[in-house]
Order: sequence, then structure tokens, then C-alpha cells
Amino acid sequence: MGKGRRAAGSGEAFGGGNRVAGGSPAARGSPAAGASPAAGGSPRAGLAGRRQKVSRRKKQQAAGRDYRRYHRSLADMLLCTVQALGLSLLISWLFYRSLWGMVAFAGVWPFLYWGRRRAKIKMQQQRLREQFKECIRVVTASLYSGYSVENAFLEAEKELGHLLGEKAEMCRELRGINQQIRLNIPVEGLLADLAERSGVEEIVRFGQVFGFAKRNGSDFARVLRETSRRIGDKIELERELKTMAAARRLEQRIMNVIPMGILFFVDLTSPGFLQVMYEGVPGRVIMSLCLLIYGGAYLLSGRIADIRI
Repeated sequence: MGKGRRAAGSGEAFGGGNRVAGGSPAARGSPAAGASPAAGGSPRAGLAGRRQKVSRRKKQQAAGRDYRRYHRSLADMLLCTVQALGLSLLISWLFYRSLWGMVAFAGVWPFLYWGRRRAKIKMQQQRLREQFKECIRVVTASLYSGYSVENAFLEAEKELGHLLGEKAEMCRELRGINQQIRLNIPVEGLLADLAERSGVEEIVRFGQVFGFAKRNGSDFARVLRETSRRIGDKIELERELKTMAAARRLEQRIMNVIPMGILFFVDLTSPGFLQVMYEGVPGRVIMSLCLLIYGGAYLLSGRIADIRI
């Protein structure tokens, strides 16, 4: 009997060892340790990536529009591409008489795109600056009427909505500022955020002056009135200078077109006069140098005509 019990016990122990060695069915069927379900590119990983992109886009929208960046559209890209193709065809015919001149498209397209980008950014910043001047004027009048700073911005939103329309940049900014004010967020912090996103020197200075005046308890109405007057004087001075330089800018545009006009006129009146410049290595090198000099002169004339205060 004793030997039988010992044999049974040893058998149970051996069987238990077999069960431990073999492991449970769940353990045998489970994936290896350290293997992630997303390692093979599961749909969950893609869903998580899309959620992150959506959340990032919502944060950017909540932060407000960045006026230092160019928000391009499909129409702008198509227009830039068509202009680059046309200019590349003109260059290939006037300077090389060969379709190999279309290689210039690789340099013309970025040139036109960045030029359009700078013009768009400058235009939207100028528009925002002029609208901001009107905003300060309305806020100053409300402060002189006895309104608090927060209620003055509420009145400015209503007034600018009638003057500029609800879709104006400053109306959208005031709508966002007033929504944040209702959540007890300080006005100086909201103006500092607008100043950072705008990239406009006058708005940056106003945000600094406003924060300093609020911390030191200065006369808000007087500070805003002086700031509004200075911004208005600067805008009027820039307008006068642009009006005085309008004739010079027109002359600059005409001079930019004259070199290509001369080539076209010579080719039209004397077809074989410039043929030597389109044959052989020396002629093509000379025409390439002329094209580079012409492009540099175009850029330099644009810098000269750009008046800043």
C-alpha cells in the first residue's frame, strides 16, 4: 500500500511537471511576450493616428489663425502653376529657342510661389492692422463712456460687425477674445496671443503697452487713445508714401518687361540677327548669363520699390 501511494504521488508529480512544461492552452495560443498588436499595422494604430491629427487640427483652430503663414488653396496653386508654365515657355523661346529651356520651370515655380506667398502674407497683415486700428478706436470710445475693459471689447465686436462685416479678420478675433473673457481669461494674455500670431509690429507694441498699463493701474483710455493715434499716423504716412511712389512702381514694372520686349522686337524685325546666340555652347552660356542678370535686376527692383517705415 505504501509503495502504491508513493508511486501514485510520483505519478502526480510527474504529471504536474508535464502540465507545467506544456503550459495552458491559452498560454500556448497567446502571442509572444513583447509583441504588440499594432506591430503589424493593425487598424487601431491607423485610427489612433487619425485621432491625433484631428486633435492637433482642433488645437490649431482653437489657438486662432496665424497671420504669419500663407494659407494656400487649390486655386492659388493652379494659378501659380499656369503662370510658371507660361513664363517658362516664354523663357525657353526667347533665350534658348528650344524646349530644353522648360527646365527653367523648376526655378520659376518656386520663385512665383514664394513671391505670391509674401504678397498674401503682407496683404492680410496690412488688412488686420487697419482693422485693429478701428478696434482700438471703438474700445477707447467705450472706455471714455464708462465701460469696463471687458465690456469695451464686447461693444467693439458689435460695432465692427456693423462696420466691417462678420467675416472680417478682426471681428473673428474679437469673437474669440470675448469667448475667452467669459471664461475669466485675462485680456492682456489674449492680446499677447493675438500679437504673437499677427506678426504686426503695432499690435505687438499695443499688447506690451496694454499689459504694462493693466499691471500698473494706468489710465487705460489715455493709453489707448495715444496708441490709436500713433498707429493711425503711421498708416497714413505709409499711404502717402505709397501714393507718391506709385509712378515709380509703374516705371519699375515697365522696365521689368522691356528686356523681353527688346528680344521679341529684334526677333520679329530681324529673324536671323540673334541666331548665333542660340547655337553652340558660347551663345547658350551668354544667354544664360543674361537671364541670370535679368532675374537679379528684377529682384533688386522689387526690393527698391518696397517702402517700409
